[in-house]
Amino acid sequence: MSSEIIKALSELAQSKGLSSDDLMEVLKNGIFVAVTKHMDGADNIEVEIDRKEQEIKVYKIMTVVRNVQDELSEISVRDALREDPKVMLGDQIKVEFSLESLGRGAIQTARQIILQCINDMSRNRIFEDFSKKVGDLVTGVIQQFERGNMLIRLGKEEAFLPIEEQIPMQRFKRGDNIKALIMEVNQGGKGHQIILSRTHPDFLKRLFELEVNEIYEGIVEIKKVVRDPGKGAIVSVVSFDPKIEAVGACVGIRGFRVENIKRELGGEKIQVVHYNDDPATYIREAMKNVKTMDVILDEVNHGAKVIVRDEDHSKAIGINGSNASLVARLTGWNINIITESESLNSDSQKAEEI
Repeated sequence: MSSEIIKALSELAQSKGLSSDDLMEVLKNGIFVAVTKHMDGADNIEVEIDRKEQEIKVYKIMTVVRNVQDELSEISVRDALREDPKVMLGDQIKVEFSLESLGRGAIQTARQIILQCINDMSRNRIFEDFSKKVGDLVTGVIQQFERGNMLIRLGKEEAFLPIEEQIPMQRFKRGDNIKALIMEVNQGGKGHQIILSRTHPDFLKRLFELEVNEIYEGIVEIKKVVRDPGKGAIVSVVSFDPKIEAVGACVGIRGFRVENIKRELGGEKIQVVHYNDDPATYIREAMKNVKTMDVILDEVNHGAKVIVRDEDHSKAIGINGSNASLVARLTGWNINIITESESLNSDSQKAEEI
């Protein structure tokens, strides 16, 4: 019977990714808890498992006495001698007994405890494994939709892609493969929950690492990524090899590398720029889609006045200020974009006041 129990539980444990050592520990603890529960909390129980013979043995640790007062923890000298001819008064001996002697209730309790422990250990192992993968890029299969949220199958595990972590206007259907970033892993009373994201800046960063060999090899580094998911993003990069041009490496020949990433993001516009330690130069680079006439820094308020041509003003700001917002988040400076005419008028007024 022991071998059948061990075999069945071994198959279950293996299917859940648990080792034989884990299983033996679960078996011992489960049987111990079940037996002590059915013996009114007795703590003189010892469980041994012989892996080679695949046998489970349960013992009571009994004290040898002349007159038995407590049948759960004491054994008479006469009975003890049957177990061990060399036993002496006051010694402690192990007396084997079977689970069956406690009745079917004890066996059922042991079974429930062991199965629960295996499930708990499996959940903990999965939680630990996926916790180490937070920030990693994964590919899964869409299982179903729930009020706009997606349930994604990652191998044997199920992950959750909330609607707010999805790129707006991008459409998928059940059974589609989908890439996402493991954003966080939570553990609660009902087990773990793997939360995915496609809007996080690191999702775009991981896509570049996947697409651009120079980034993966450490030749080119992504300094920062800012996004307005589904609309636009700016990625600043730097090269550690003078022979490798960072922006060119990321964009690829005829833009094929960045185009592959844009398709994954549903057409999100991606601007790749050079990182620079000089704030004014960095701001100019971040706004290279328009001609900046000047960048005036206000060190006290950490602000930057960016002067652009009149005809470029709307483009520089972007729809609803989106471009200006991205530049501010990328550089860390408060950006105020004004036209060349506004700048000249302001200078004229100042001159008149003087």
